[in-house]
Amino acid sequence: MTKTVSKSQAYLFNAILFWLITTSLFTWLPLVRIIGRPKEYYWGILGRSGEGMDGPYWIFIVGLVYVLLLFYSVFRIKIRAYSYALILLWSLFVIYVILKTILASEDSTIQGQGLHWEFRIWFLIIPALLFTLCTSVWITKELKNGVHFTITPWQKGNTKKLLLSLVLLMAAIVLFSLGNNYNWITSLAIITTIFQWIILVESLKPLKDI
Repeated sequence: MTKTVSKSQAYLFNAILFWLITTSLFTWLPLVRIIGRPKEYYWGILGRSGEGMDGPYWIFIVGLVYVLLLFYSVFRIKIRAYSYALILLWSLFVIYVILKTILASEDSTIQGQGLHWEFRIWFLIIPALLFTLCTSVWITKELKNGVHFTITPWQKGNTKKLLLSLVLLMAAIVLFSLGNNYNWITSLAIITTIFQWIILVESLKPLKDI
């Protein structure tokens, strides 16, 4: 994606991209689960909660629109200030969500319904701060070194990846509908959704290297 980029900048970019994909899944995965099997799927975020479509699930839609714009700006918009702003705002928002949840209850946890894991949300505060710092350093390096991202036209390879992500999305929805939100079928649906989201993000990348 770049013509000239130092190894440190590339490592920082890849680390930031990993964090963005991971955190953005919290907007996408609940929506896919709500579509596939809303019954007995309980969710909660920012003090709001619900079961399936019973509740303000629009929160996830707003989040999804934001992260899609974020990833699009990272790979497809030449004016880098847009991507810098969107990434920093998202990083600060993640920190805000973590702190708000901790202040509401120190025992708050993140639960992986279907994958059978659970951990205290305060575990995420250090990674969130670290990746926000990485983002700031990466932006500073890019501005200082005058690195420009090469935006290539959309190609057949991008379309193929996008179509593959849509196929995986359909498969995930079907799997969620067949599962019960807690069994191995649901686990498979979650894993499928994660891979689908990664491929969707990959479809936005220029086919030339970063």
